[in-house]
Amino acid sequence: MKARVADFIAKHQADPDTFLRGLPLVKNIAGPSAHPTLALVGGNQAGEAESGRRSGLQRFLLIGIDCGVLYFLTQDESYARCSADILHAAVEALVLMKPNESVGNGGWIYPGDHLYEARALGAQIPLLYDFVSSYLRTGAKVHDLVTRQPVAFNFEHAQHVFRTYARLAIEHGIIDANWPVLEMPSLAHNVLALDDPAERTRLLAYVTHQDTPHQDSLKKIVAEYAKPGAVWPESLQYSSGVSSLATYMVALLRRQTPALELPAGYANITLSLARLRDFRFPNGENIRFGDGPRRSGDGYDSYEIAYALGGREGDANLQSTFGALIDLGVETGNYRRDNPRGHTSGASAPSRPSSNPSPARKNPAPCNPSPPSAPRTPSPVSKS
Repeated sequence: MKARVADFIAKHQADPDTFLRGLPLVKNIAGPSAHPTLALVGGNQAGEAESGRRSGLQRFLLIGIDCGVLYFLTQDESYARCSADILHAAVEALVLMKPNESVGNGGWIYPGDHLYEARALGAQIPLLYDFVSSYLRTGAKVHDLVTRQPVAFNFEHAQHVFRTYARLAIEHGIIDANWPVLEMPSLAHNVLALDDPAERTRLLAYVTHQDTPHQDSLKKIVAEYAKPGAVWPESLQYSSGVSSLATYMVALLRRQTPALELPAGYANITLSLARLRDFRFPNGENIRFGDGPRRSGDGYDSYEIAYALGGREGDANLQSTFGALIDLGVETGNYRRDNPRGHTSGASAPSRPSSNPSPARKNPAPCNPSPPSAPRTPSPVSKS
């Protein structure tokens, strides 16, 4: 991970203003004294090519997440400064922009595609805050694109961003499909980044058990897995994606302090990850139905989360099932636990910025790295 961000850290340290202006920014019509906004994707905003707008902000957010994780692990403030500056630039641009309020699929940066934005941007921004909020609360300054000087981070603006992304998930989109699960990491991350405990509790209900006309809760999702061995009833790639994301959501919510109570039977979601392998022929091709592909890889990231979840929950079945699948991947050369996953340019909410650093071995250790030597007060998402 250090190697992956080394060039970005060097550029940020040398000239933070030039580094941050690599974001897909748009000059504010209010003039040079106003913070620039962000280029829309799928809108009618001129300027950078659509592909550049699509990948530019996402790339910066993923760099910021890597830097936040490295700050957590090393306490090296050069990583915190880079992550906090990216967070500040994104927040200050977003608060000047108005989301599309169409309840069908209205977004913020993606005016007509909240479903994509929730995965590509909405789930990422609160993760930056999660890892650097303790650093910012010491009074650390951030680089400002208007004054080109260090300024105080605006926590109220950040809370507005988190609250807005949570609202978009709750009030926009469709139900009775995989959409609500695809939007759920954005909803949960943004709610858990809210500073007010009462507000967090109220809005977390929409993640755990309270359905809306535009968002299904985990309670409704778990009901689809009522019988052991069940899978999500859509084409295979959608079914696999729902199982992976729902497993991540279970692991995230159970890792809170105290662990959130979830609907009974949630372990069946995780076990369905292994069940999906049963739809594969010996030649490596999948049973094909709907618009599902003939071939797909194993979800080792999800297997790691499921294995760690089993360890924390004391579920020997989860540990034995997914420990065996992890071992099999290592032994066949299909999986390296020490090989970090690269940055994505697609619609993928980050659940683990890198693979577990422990060496491949029998009975792999849970994904629960030791805390840094310096004390750290966890922020809402990573309470554990």
